[in-house]
Amino acid sequence: MFEDTEGKQYLFPEMKIAFPQSVETLIDDHILADSVLQQAMLLAPIAGTNCFLVRSFDQITGQIKHKVLQSDGRWVSQPSGEHNFTLRYPTGDIVWPELSTVINPNALKDFRAIAYEDVSENMHWLIITLKRGDHQRQGLWNKQENRWIWNPDNYSIRCLDAEKGLWSFRPEREKAYGIYRPKTGEVLITPTYFDINSDGMVTLQENGQYIRFYVDFESLQEYRDKIRK
Repeated sequence: MFEDTEGKQYLFPEMKIAFPQSVETLIDDHILADSVLQQAMLLAPIAGTNCFLVRSFDQITGQIKHKVLQSDGRWVSQPSGEHNFTLRYPTGDIVWPELSTVINPNALKDFRAIAYEDVSENMHWLIITLKRGDHQRQGLWNKQENRWIWNPDNYSIRCLDAEKGLWSFRPEREKAYGIYRPKTGEVLITPTYFDINSDGMVTLQENGQYIRFYVDFESLQEYRDKIRK
């Protein structure tokens, strides 16, 4: 924090809005503000707003939580104004807004949602990662319609071609990949390849060796004459 001659404190790099000198005692759900601020892992100004993001570890739930504090000392659920932003891990997973705010808990059944990321070609689509013990599943969730576009029946899913709406999917860990089109529900290629890249390069295991060649996503034709070992 930076402090001016009047005793007001500012968080870099937003040096126009002072951090509140006093805050509301209680946050949502009757959480004590002192317990959150004393255990804060991050205090950061939210650019373009008069708010600050407070990140802390919730010892009761064992999860990292994010709270929004206005410059007047009031706790709010969302930053003021129309400025939308996300906080991400380097992996691309979104940390804030918290997952509980974007998915219907009834859709999780006996799984626990642990991470999510957005899909660039459709900001309403989210890749949700679920876990139950060592059992992992990923699905495609439409946060606007509050429903699964692609049920979480696979170990992992990944967008290959946004324009054509093609995705790879892997039913189980260490198993082969196939190709799927979520908008139509078509399995275009059943799990066949050891790996599939977005440029069409695939890896296949044959006779104890891994071979690489191209697949045309439009015609789904294999070009094994361009084989690469």
